[in-house]
Amino acid sequence: MKDHILHPAASSAAFAPRPDRAAKFAEALDYWPGKFSEHSFLAERILELGYKNVIDCGGTGSLKPFLPGVNLTLANPAINGIDGSELPFESDSFDTAISTHTLEHVVLERRGAFLDEMLRVSRNTVHLIFPFGEENSEIDDAKTEFVYNSHQHDKTPRVTPEWLFAALDGRNCKYLTKPLFNRTVHFLLALMLPINTDKKRRICRWINERWDVLNPLGDPYDIYVEIEKG
Repeated sequence: MKDHILHPAASSAAFAPRPDRAAKFAEALDYWPGKFSEHSFLAERILELGYKNVIDCGGTGSLKPFLPGVNLTLANPAINGIDGSELPFESDSFDTAISTHTLEHVVLERRGAFLDEMLRVSRNTVHLIFPFGEENSEIDDAKTEFVYNSHQHDKTPRVTPEWLFAALDGRNCKYLTKPLFNRTVHFLLALMLPINTDKKRRICRWINERWDVLNPLGDPYDIYVEIEKG
């Protein structure tokens, strides 16, 4: 694994064309194209690495359909009272620690502890997906105003490149980053229709089944970070 394999400002295809993969996962998660594509992307990486014992910090269990045969432990205060920044597990308890769309919800003062705890309880790697950069908060403002999709990270400082790379370099880890979801695509999908409507679910289902051939490019809304423990 190389440091800074892909700088977050670079443009890159998020996924290789794999319509067979899109069809495979379309049934599992059809309410939001970004969640579908990111869940399937992360799950394939976890399965590729052969991990069987995984902790999901901040997860709700939505990754379970994507990880057959994997023991998935959740750490989510709203579900089981377990705080990701104070995990009640021994060091090296899991093959890996993952977190999707949670780091941006953690208050700035606790993000370092959240990352440290994931590194502590994992034997091998840490995998994160989260919205990246302050400029993306404008998209969330628009979502809140137009489709009433308010979320806590609308009020929480975004994870910036400055914070992320300082945190990773300061922990002397090897890591790679990869942009996942284009800001423009995300914005257009968010404004398509109010969330939790049958019509929006049908549109998202259609997009999910074709996601891998859409080949989104440009500045990322979401970013993937894979960290290898030293």
